[in-house]
Amino acid sequence: MNESSNRRSTAASAAQLLSFMPYAFTLFCRCGLYAIAILPIALAVALNAQTADAVRGRKTAAALKLKPSVCAAADTSHRFLWEADLVFVAGDTFTLGCDESKAPQGECYPGEQPSHRVSVNDFWISRYEVTQVQWRSVMGKDPSGLKHKGCDQCPVDWVSWNDIQLFLQELNALTEKNYRLPTEAEWEYAARGGRFHSPYRYSGSNHLDEVGWYVDNSGNRTHPVGLKKPNPLGLYDMSGNVSEWCADDWHGNYNRAPTASSAWIDEPRGDFRIHRGGSALFISQGARVVCRAYGLPDGHAYDCGFRLALSQY
Repeated sequence: MNESSNRRSTAASAAQLLSFMPYAFTLFCRCGLYAIAILPIALAVALNAQTADAVRGRKTAAALKLKPSVCAAADTSHRFLWEADLVFVAGDTFTLGCDESKAPQGECYPGEQPSHRVSVNDFWISRYEVTQVQWRSVMGKDPSGLKHKGCDQCPVDWVSWNDIQLFLQELNALTEKNYRLPTEAEWEYAARGGRFHSPYRYSGSNHLDEVGWYVDNSGNRTHPVGLKKPNPLGLYDMSGNVSEWCADDWHGNYNRAPTASSAWIDEPRGDFRIHRGGSALFISQGARVVCRAYGLPDGHAYDCGFRLALSQY
């Protein structure tokens, strides 16, 4: 089989994976929401992990420490796989945080204030949360404490913020790109629909059951990505399923927050990192687009994951 045929074969195989993209989360994430009770982690079904689909070539297989027999014969699949589901987000200025003048009485919590205007540059963000099969395709194995084994299209869980930095290093080496975590401002801007400026309480709707998995409908476990309705940008599961790590350090409120969309990082770095969006184990308030949570950078939880961002395609 020649090189061009190999690439066509790889693209066809990879395309079967492109309809889904979930992400990873970890226990002891210490989700700290203001005035919101975080429900305890419930029992979930542990299934045998399945072998990843054959979409990688021999060169990529060697880099991932996978046997060539489970891979296709080309080495371009990673770039195709990850870039195909990126969504372009046009920049603009928006109000970050909970605006008491517009929110229902008692809706805003101290950690979501003061609301303030932030200018966001153009960027790309993945349509889905990073999945178990995607994590394995880069790291070569599941996270050691993965809760929902065998659900390849479920968000990967039991990965810490630090684990994700190692994942990004490997992914960027494979794709020759600069994938990263979204900043908190980028995340909320995308969750609100970007320039669509959607007024919804959750990402894409005022009715959480339409767009997200949370404690009342999840059965206390994560679900395959992309099963609920997307938001106006075409992004899935921005509310619920897994709470998504961001690049920023945690700050207890938005006092002295930057007005640009760059990550708000302390020097030296703070003790905690931000994650957003709520999860399958959160009550509905935790899935609001303005709600904020935090965790230790080396902490692991069954309901914390991530979504990729890219400054330039």
